[in-house]
Amino acid sequence: MKERLIRGEWPCHAPLGYDHVTLNGQKTIVINETGKLLRKAFLWKANEGISTVEILKRLHGHGLKLTKQAIGKALVNPFYCGILSHSLLNGEVVEGKHEACEQGYFSNSQ
Repeated sequence: MKERLIRGEWPCHAPLGYDHVTLNGQKTIVINETGKLLRKAFLWKANEGISTVEILKRLHGHGLKLTKQAIGKALVNPFYCGILSHSLLNGEVVEGKHEACEQGYFSNSQ
């Protein structure tokens, strides 16, 4: 499992907004419709600085119902920016091979 992580492949269950699929015989993780809505949430947070509660209202208006905890967890998860972090990596981070939900938000928010 550690070898897959080092290669930038996520060996675990895909997080909210992503699906595991097989394309041309290769297993990969792709953004689904929920992920496209989460992309909007990242942009709203980064560009408008709106609260988590307002993000939840907007997502609900688009048909996505999440808890405050779920959206908060997503907004700080480096996976959504294309970065893998896992306890098997001993504090190291690896650039993932999956598509980022929102490029650059995580690194700009630190």
